[in-house]
Amino acid sequence: MSEPRDASIIVFSKEQVRHFKLAHFLKRFGTDALPDGPELAKLMGTCQFLVDGWDDDPQELYAIPEIRKFYQQFHKVWSYNSSSATSTPRPSR
Repeated sequence: MSEPRDASIIVFSKEQVRHFKLAHFLKRFGTDALPDGPELAKLMGTCQFLVDGWDDDPQELYAIPEIRKFYQQFHKVWSYNSSSATSTPRPSR
């Protein structure tokens, strides 16, 4: 049985989504901030991403254009797959 791991829940506000503000996230989870090797592997599968501010919108989140655009841009900027928080290979330092 694997040992329990803490989850990281990252919440992007409506303003952060609309203006693509990722500084707070990248400061903690950017490529230069994360460990390598086994320490990085321990973090895999522990991130959850949320957007806040659309509670009154009747559309599903995936149908809201600005959220779709945000996540498309987010995938380009962050070198990890946010749906499962698994790494894509990164160059050696």
